[in-house]
Amino acid sequence: MSERNKRRKLNPDTESSPKSDTKHSPNIEHLPENILIQIITNLPGLDTLWNLLIASPRCYRLFNNQALTIIEQIFSSPNSILPPKIQEIVRAVILTRAGSLPFKSLDELRYQFIHHKLPLRIIKNRTCISFGSDSLTASDIPASIIRSVVATAHHISALTNACLSFYLKQVYDPSIFAPQHSQTPLPLYKIRGSNPPEGDKTPAWHEVFVGTPYTVVDAGPPSWVEEMRVTRAMWLIQLVGDVRSFVLSNFSTSGWSYDDINRTFPTSTAAFAQDGTMNSSAEEVRSVLEYLEKLGIQKKGKPFYKLPKLPPDAKPVNPVTPLPDPCEATWGGVGIWYNYGHKTIKLPPTPEARKRAKNPQLSEASLRGQTRASLESEAPALTMLRHFTEGRYGLPITNARFETYQPFGLAFWDKRRLQLLGLLGEGQQSERDLDFYCFAWESLMDARWVRHIMTVLRDGVGLENEVEGDGSGVVSGDDDDDSDEEE
Repeated sequence: MSERNKRRKLNPDTESSPKSDTKHSPNIEHLPENILIQIITNLPGLDTLWNLLIASPRCYRLFNNQALTIIEQIFSSPNSILPPKIQEIVRAVILTRAGSLPFKSLDELRYQFIHHKLPLRIIKNRTCISFGSDSLTASDIPASIIRSVVATAHHISALTNACLSFYLKQVYDPSIFAPQHSQTPLPLYKIRGSNPPEGDKTPAWHEVFVGTPYTVVDAGPPSWVEEMRVTRAMWLIQLVGDVRSFVLSNFSTSGWSYDDINRTFPTSTAAFAQDGTMNSSAEEVRSVLEYLEKLGIQKKGKPFYKLPKLPPDAKPVNPVTPLPDPCEATWGGVGIWYNYGHKTIKLPPTPEARKRAKNPQLSEASLRGQTRASLESEAPALTMLRHFTEGRYGLPITNARFETYQPFGLAFWDKRRLQLLGLLGEGQQSERDLDFYCFAWESLMDARWVRHIMTVLRDGVGLENEVEGDGSGVVSGDDDDDSDEEE
């Protein structure tokens, strides 16, 4: 008798035990409803919710019965990855798809909603339209509408990761992104017309700074702040597309004027986000649109606006980016406000902080620009470029628009990544640091354009000096006349 048959006779239940284990193994379809609802409502985001809905028929049915409750509990959960302002954009999309357009006019959509969702420098209309956790309860919204928005959230999450991957490839490709740092001499840019340093009579635009290639350092996968900048732009593009689609289909009942939809409705969501300044937070929307247009963005959709399909190399399911650590967002005098996204808590300072009185040390995440509070500020690249373009230098960089740097995704990157890209110093930026990094930013500009501007500046300075030496403004005409007479 074989060993196998012997074991069967001695242990007759052995062969059937695996089947019984399988039968009684934990399965989400067999969990009690109260436990299942706790699992669903503690998911980090709507994209994860969609993955669960298509994987579990029971969760799908449960969602159809409690769609609005589930959505709001996910938003209010401590695990929620979406910050409150992006949640408001999602609610606006739900209302629009449900036929309850929440904006009475184009100006309301632009100035009272979109401008308050981005960290713009100029807010034209201080009246803000907001959609809190109770904004959907008054409307009888079908579960199918909410489910369609959950599907959109999943698609936006995948597009966001694909967009970030595209721009990260750009900055880590030395044939595309190749900043230089100046070596000899270190640049010292002075305001045009100001006194040069003692002993140095040469203006900066007459000097030639020698640069060497900077070795870009990989900062790793995108941070939560970087991902949310792209996600915010994606949802705004989705909202504007949904609103336009709805108004075009329901023009007579929408309440919008003819001018709103046929004359003044911007062709691009970036125009909605623009606040009138040269380089603003609308650049994050513009950078996302630039990527979506490469994929073939649709102008209309039925029954609602649709973003383009994923590129072939994109992942349909992406890992969840961890939330940032609690950040020391503001100093409250006797404590630090810790911003957890869905709530803020004021904690007493440590004994070390008490000794420093009004100078508490920010967390590492704060210094890297990777906190929730960082999302409420414009991207550090925009702040940096403004130092160079608002009249301080009078050099080629003064004429730079952000579109020059758009191919590198600089509108998304946090301070940490910008530092490792060689475009931003660490800690407090002194005027000397700004001069140093001005050269690095200028090195990314078109070389022919830089040479042209430098030539114009040099010729202009030379002409000014010559005019100052001879009040007539005629530099060499007399010499020419004298030579003619001698002949």
